[in-house]
Amino acid sequence: MKTNKRIITLIITIMLTFAACTSTTDTNIEENAKTPENIKTPENIKNENEETKYHKISVNSNITNDLNILDTDLKDKQIIFTAEYHGIKSNKELEIKFLKYVKEQTNFKYILSEMPYSQALKINEFLGTGETSILDELFKYSKGTYAYAKENYDMWLSIYEYNSSLDENDKIMVIGVDVEHQVSNAVRIMRELIPSSEAPKEIEDTINILKNYSDIVNIKSAHEDLLNRAELFKEYFKEKYFNIEMIVRNIKNLYYVREDMNLFDEKRDKIMYENFMDIHETIEDGIFYGQWGHNHTYQSEENGLKWFAAYLNEEKFKDKILTIAYAYNNCKYMGKTEDGGYMTENFDYFSADIPVAGNRETAILFDIRDKASKYHEYSKYYQYMLVISDSEATTPFDE
Repeated sequence: MKTNKRIITLIITIMLTFAACTSTTDTNIEENAKTPENIKTPENIKNENEETKYHKISVNSNITNDLNILDTDLKDKQIIFTAEYHGIKSNKELEIKFLKYVKEQTNFKYILSEMPYSQALKINEFLGTGETSILDELFKYSKGTYAYAKENYDMWLSIYEYNSSLDENDKIMVIGVDVEHQVSNAVRIMRELIPSSEAPKEIEDTINILKNYSDIVNIKSAHEDLLNRAELFKEYFKEKYFNIEMIVRNIKNLYYVREDMNLFDEKRDKIMYENFMDIHETIEDGIFYGQWGHNHTYQSEENGLKWFAAYLNEEKFKDKILTIAYAYNNCKYMGKTEDGGYMTENFDYFSADIPVAGNRETAILFDIRDKASKYHEYSKYYQYMLVISDSEATTPFDE
């Protein structure tokens, strides 16, 4: 009998070892984050820890008290991320919900956004005035991106209403740190910042390049001049010098990150970190909240690639970041077609084989840091997982 038991044990061990070595296929959506390599899909992860606590969370953006599982974690954090895959309707409702909750708990000051610096300037202008023509113009230039969605537009309207209800000292502003993906929009905004008065002769040529942008060669030389003769330009641009320099820098950076698309993510996230640190030097201290594409929020290096939050999780912000990563079950997303249009496709990511069912109105939130959690190995990237079920895709803005 002992021999038979040993044989059975050996067979089971071999079967488990074989199962553990089975590879899975990554989900990869353009401009969305990539699935971590060697990830186990829910159907390959067994032995659910019965002690894991699952929390039912309303998707309703007006209900925030059901997020109190996060209260303790927020107390010493400087940057709070929620992490999405773009193009899914519930993302926007949850972004507003988390924004309100984090504001209530921390009185955070800044929305740290995965958008270009120039667009953030315009969003702040909109938040200050409520003038929807500002949003309309921005969305016109965003066609072809995931941002071009009715739900995204409506989200900014909601944020404006919420921000307007706050005391003046508590109002939120947006910080954009990405490269200038829509060059024509960036140039439009930059031109609005350039004074209408005649430029000094010493810098006239560079001012003309900025006003009449044509190609990357000229923008590189203009940026070099902005840096080398900064005092002259500051005298002319006054307080707008930093804004103009940031826009010109990140038009140039767009071409840099696109030189080799194999290095696109690596270059882009390093640049976003550098942009953030430069902006951080110019603003008052405060807490940041932002909803970003999934991998940008990874707090550790992933297979040799250092994402935005991994850069942040050093020195100044070491252990001061909290990330809640979204997972998706039976959802749809707004994908992009080759001709610049949009399509709707089914989407599941980390469907999370958990013993608590969610639905369109209810998401499931749980902490993955417990060593018994089947998702513990991903706690080096983020701390919580939120499973969204049955969400529709976002809707193209012009439909």
